[in-house]
Amino acid sequence: MRVIQLSLKSWLVLNDNARPQFLIVRAPMVHKPTGETHVVHRVERWNHIPESRHLLVVCDGEMDARKWCAAELEISARAAANRRPGVDPATGLRGEQLARFHALNANQRPSVQPWPR
Repeated sequence: MRVIQLSLKSWLVLNDNARPQFLIVRAPMVHKPTGETHVVHRVERWNHIPESRHLLVVCDGEMDARKWCAAELEISARAAANRRPGVDPATGLRGEQLARFHALNANQRPSVQPWPR
């Protein structure tokens, strides 16, 4: 994980392949139930279009935000290492098994019948 400081209040977090993943921003946020304003560190999913970024987590400090980003990158790296080529991650079936599973049997009829004429 690499962290690049973009300005006094923002840091860009890169994964091991030097791809931007997260943006850490130090900014004020309002606690709605009490109406208090606090300066916190927000972690957002990186996108080059600012309107398309979305908030992932709010942390009390920069080091907490960096630790959270490191943990998330570790989880995604571990998931990528466990991924097997040609296997559906949701079901664990290979491509031909998945095709057989979703294929129509000879006895099954399509769910939509043609309109009678």
